[in-house]
Amino acid sequence: MKLVRGGNAPITASTVTVILEWGSQCEVDPQALLLTEAGKIRTNDDFVFYNAAKHPTGAVSLDESGVGSAKLTVSLAKVEGAISRIVVSGSVDRGSFRDVSDLTVTVQDANSAPILFDVDQPEAVTAIVLGEFYRRNGAWKFRAVGQGWASGLRGLAEEFGVEVDEPPATQPSLGTPGREPDYVAPQEHQPRMEPAWYADATDTNHLRWWNGTAWTDDIRQVFPADPAICERCGRAKRVPRFGTPPPCRWCESDVNGFMEMWRFQAWQVLTASGPHGTGWNELW
Repeated sequence: MKLVRGGNAPITASTVTVILEWGSQCEVDPQALLLTEAGKIRTNDDFVFYNAAKHPTGAVSLDESGVGSAKLTVSLAKVEGAISRIVVSGSVDRGSFRDVSDLTVTVQDANSAPILFDVDQPEAVTAIVLGEFYRRNGAWKFRAVGQGWASGLRGLAEEFGVEVDEPPATQPSLGTPGREPDYVAPQEHQPRMEPAWYADATDTNHLRWWNGTAWTDDIRQVFPADPAICERCGRAKRVPRFGTPPPCRWCESDVNGFMEMWRFQAWQVLTASGPHGTGWNELW
């Protein structure tokens, strides 16, 4: 079934996949906002985006996002009763949607014919409401919207009740404390050094990790100071949003992978021996 702007179609499946596809090399970031009858989110947990890719209930998750395509999963059976609409939006970091060619939204499930919506957006906007799932007489429907947002993703998010932190007036600078050349713990008369990365006394091109009591063997390379470059891995960051530090996609993936492994190990320990013993202590 192919929809035009403003058209709608019934959704009979309990779980559907929303696929965004486009022909240009631009990168479109998808989002979802779970709204009440008042047209607002309840808390920022109801805003699903790249930094919070899954709703706490599992009702919406952002599964893929890259050049040319993105995918979300919407589990309508898991949507809480207080939620009446799920808005699906998209944004671009650079340029505008005028630069995004052949943008298409597809809603599909395992058993029904897909719902297609070709998004024609000639306006030079950086955020757009693509479509929405909504309740009608106890059932779910999908409506094609295609409405551009002149104030960008920030304005769109604030319109639906997202609390956006203002950027700090100045960024605090981190000094480089002096260090003992042989990596011994600071003496009692020295100020206590917080756990952090500090300049390596033996190699100015690297930092070494101080764990609060001793220098460790963990080191990392020093990269040139550049707000567009990740200081951890040296690769390009994402564009900052909502006044928060711009995330590094690669480091974010590394951290998420580490946390998934840690949660798996923690679950094994908890189910085997509970929060005590050698296995539990090794987790920390």
